[in-house]
Order: sequence, then C-alpha cells, then structure tokens
Amino acid sequence: MPLKTNYSAGTAKPQYRKIGNRVILRGLVNRVAGTTAGAFSTLPVGFRSSTTYVNGYKVAQQSGAIGSSATVYAKPSGDLEVLAIAVDASGFWLDGIEFMID
Repeated sequence: MPLKTNYSAGTAKPQYRKIGNRVILRGLVNRVAGTTAGAFSTLPVGFRSSTTYVNGYKVAQQSGAIGSSATVYAKPSGDLEVLAIAVDASGFWLDGIEFMID
C-alpha cells in the first residue's frame, strides 16, 4: 500500500487485497508526531468502494492508553482517510476494514 507524506509502514506492513468483490485491509500505519488527520493512502481503480457514501471504520491504535482508537474512512475516490485519533503520534491498525466494490 503506497502511503502519503507524514505516514509510514509499521511493524505489520499495510496491505490491501481483493477477493472477488471484497477489498480487505491489514497492517499498521505510523504517523509523524503532530499529524492528527488526513488521507494516508489512495487505493487504485478496481479496489475502490462503488457506493456514493463514505464507509467509516473504528480501528485500534498502537498505544498503551486504554480504549485508544481512530476512525478510518474509505472514500469512493479511493482515498483512505484517518480522523478522530485519540492519541497523538501513535500508529493505527487497518485490520478489520473490509468493503464491497460492487
């Protein structure tokens, strides 16, 4: 998965795959300290949600703080955007994010 500026691969490399019409994400994305939100990757054509609404997913953060989570949105444009980060400078997991592309 290509990552944008201010984001990097964690110990579990961020990846995406397609099985039939389902796209599955996994891995850990790290952020530069002070980066609280924004698009961290863009999925290629053929791996994007075909819905006209934004799919939102609550994901865990790599943090010792109890209940640390972030929200990741999978947009029809292919952009993957992270918002609502609880703990600054901690990475967030993509595991558990999956959506249909038809």
